[in-house]
Amino acid sequence: MHVRLGGVRCLLGSQHRQIGIHRGDGHIEACQRSFRSDSIPNGTYIDMCSKLPIVDPARITAPTLLMRGQYDGIAAFDDLIEFFKRLPSADKQFTVMPGISHASFQQKNYLMVYHLLHAWFSRPEPVYIGPVPQRAS
Repeated sequence: MHVRLGGVRCLLGSQHRQIGIHRGDGHIEACQRSFRSDSIPNGTYIDMCSKLPIVDPARITAPTLLMRGQYDGIAAFDDLIEFFKRLPSADKQFTVMPGISHASFQQKNYLMVYHLLHAWFSRPEPVYIGPVPQRAS
């Protein structure tokens, strides 16, 4: 909880309310009273995690590179494997990056992330992808 002394803003979690309080007028108690209810907002992170996956992987038809850090405490390995299995395209790759957590671009091993991305985007087109399905006439 945050109260700006002498101000009118009270912040709790990710929600704020305007309240008319001033220094010396019991501002902390007023702020607490303004948030009394049966529930308190959890914030966007918990809201997002309760609705995962946000997209239906079966609707993703583009080539897909799915990258996960070895020490990722946010994106669970089993959840990502299930997501990966549901991708309909054969043109997909799942990679676990050793020594990396969730924020892969801010890790000491960030060059590995750039290497994997460069390899994915610079790979040659396949010469053979299997038989072409016949159209019904």
